[in-house]
Amino acid sequence: MHYQYRSDSSGTNIKQLHFECIKYTPEGIVTLGGRESSIPGNFDLFVKDTGIGISKEEQAVLFSRFTQIDNLKQGVGLGLAISHSLAQLLGSKIHVISKKGKGSEFYLSFSFSKPNTTSNFRHIAKIPRR
Repeated sequence: MHYQYRSDSSGTNIKQLHFECIKYTPEGIVTLGGRESSIPGNFDLFVKDTGIGISKEEQAVLFSRFTQIDNLKQGVGLGLAISHSLAQLLGSKIHVISKKGKGSEFYLSFSFSKPNTTSNFRHIAKIPRR
């Protein structure tokens, strides 16, 4: 498989979420994607997995520093805390939907405005020619 990520903070964040999902999905599928959010004016980047899932209790502390839901995995419990901090710096929100034993879905929601193609076209049409 081949993966490409942007070198800025948004790319770093989605890469971190992707690696976390792979780490906790010993078998199954990890999906990366994007979509227009159910929240008007937002766009979601997401990482979904069919891994071990996260209980409601674990979700409450999931984005805290030095927190691991499975102490048998490599790491110190900073990955999702860093993702949460990066999301805040980007003006984004991060949230998880998960059920123990059923996998997890992580969403980064970004605010955006759709381009007005009519006004863009008018703007382009007004470019003087030499």
